[in-house]
Amino acid sequence: MVVNGVSENKIKAKNKDVNINNGTKYTNTTKSNNISSSENNTQEKITHLSNDGQNLLKNIEKLRLKPYNDQNGKEITSYVKGATIGYGHLIGQNEWDLYKNGITLQEADKLFKSDLLPFENAVKNSINSSLAQNEFDALVILCFNIGIDNFKNSFVAKIINGEKTGYKTLKEAWIAWNKSQNKVMQGLINRRNAE
Repeated sequence: MVVNGVSENKIKAKNKDVNINNGTKYTNTTKSNNISSSENNTQEKITHLSNDGQNLLKNIEKLRLKPYNDQNGKEITSYVKGATIGYGHLIGQNEWDLYKNGITLQEADKLFKSDLLPFENAVKNSINSSLAQNEFDALVILCFNIGIDNFKNSFVAKIINGEKTGYKTLKEAWIAWNKSQNKVMQGLINRRNAE
């Protein structure tokens, strides 16, 4: 498997500035290092999103302390499908009364940490290859955006697990997640590039 010109035997984390969400610039501060697959197999399995990964995801999602409609970004005062708060927490209809008046920064951070766990577990349970921290982070961020079921059944996961797909590269499969309601969205293109 080759991703951006890097073979699966040499995984390279890159320092890179990426523009996301309306031109906001995020700098990946993960240090560059080469890890051969044999070295990677001796490392403990990565199980959590790194601080850099959390910061990137928070930067992408943007903090919103009042409920809003995820489809149009407008603040809402009554429940709609896609109601969201904090750092991208989808509000279930049964949670509306809890969040309808908003939350504090501390509550948003606590909610974000609890929201991460199922996405981290989905990546751990869906991918049977060893991953570098930056790769695990990117997969968790993708999963957070597209949802657990979509991630588990994605061509991205299949390619990483060595399955054949209609995509020639992992990058092609990855950037294909650029649509919302069958419409290409610049925000999703920016997000895929940031990941």
